[in-house]
Amino acid sequence: QDPNQRTASVEQTSVGVQTQVTQSTLFSVDYVGNYGRKFARIASLNQGKITGTDSSGNPIVVFPYSNLNSGSQHTFLEYASHSGNSSYNALELSLRHAFAKRYSYGLSYTLSHNIADFNPPINGDYLPQNIYNMSPERSDNALDNRQRFVANGIWALPIGKGAWVLNQPGRLNDILGGWQANTIVTLQTGNPFTITANDMSETGGHNASRANRIGDPFSGATKDPHKYVSGGSGFYINPAAYSNPSVGQFGNTRPYSIHGPGFTNVDLSLFKTFTITERIRTEFRTEVFDAFNHANFSNPNSSISDTGSFGKVYGTVNDPREIQFALKLYF
Repeated sequence: QDPNQRTASVEQTSVGVQTQVTQSTLFSVDYVGNYGRKFARIASLNQGKITGTDSSGNPIVVFPYSNLNSGSQHTFLEYASHSGNSSYNALELSLRHAFAKRYSYGLSYTLSHNIADFNPPINGDYLPQNIYNMSPERSDNALDNRQRFVANGIWALPIGKGAWVLNQPGRLNDILGGWQANTIVTLQTGNPFTITANDMSETGGHNASRANRIGDPFSGATKDPHKYVSGGSGFYINPAAYSNPSVGQFGNTRPYSIHGPGFTNVDLSLFKTFTITERIRTEFRTEVFDAFNHANFSNPNSSISDTGSFGKVYGTVNDPREIQFALKLYF
């Protein structure tokens, strides 16, 4: 534990402008910033330090606590320093129409960038590559999502009492009136991932191991899911763009430097209200989640040690279409 342990902090700032487009419509533009300081950064104090090479070209590695090692087994000596920093900057656009004239909608778009020089311990790959040189750890945050668009809409169908068509009480109104259609549409870019490799550093094994980037990751790659999934003819990222580091070396690829496939989802629902008395009514709901059964793919295999499967996608991150029925009683 860092003897000079400090309390982590987050500084938040925002500034925005709003304008009323119509009586029911509001447009806003906002800047949002979040800056994290003094977050816990986990590493092994017993990671070996490469001090040079011998006459045969092999690395000379010195372990700070060699008395804790046993042969080729090097003790993991966990150390938490409070030196991690992060920054989030975003432009947010929003257009909202309050419910009027039997409809409402909301449109929002976010363009952002999330950067950090550490990974929280909740992530499986939170260890740095080289404790003696932490600057290459600064990269996109594991939660970096560059663009996100969300739209929602409600439309009370213009049929039945109080509407444009069949604006009268009666049995026909009970059947044809009281319908409401709803939708939520979500589009966003993919989450980042790290290109990993065999650990060639010989510094103890308690460290991240990233690949060397030697070419264009997207040269010859494809964004077509039919090609980059298992069994397809292509790759999401170019396997020839990366290689294992040399013995006694660390890879030059930064963590979370490539973003995976994006996410698309459309939810639809249809509500029907039945009025029983002035105080009691029921609502029957049909809700369809992922209405178009769109497959959202996971990040590809990102270990260059897996020859043949590197750059291939083997799974999805969403469930298939779900249809749900519900009956609500209001009184």
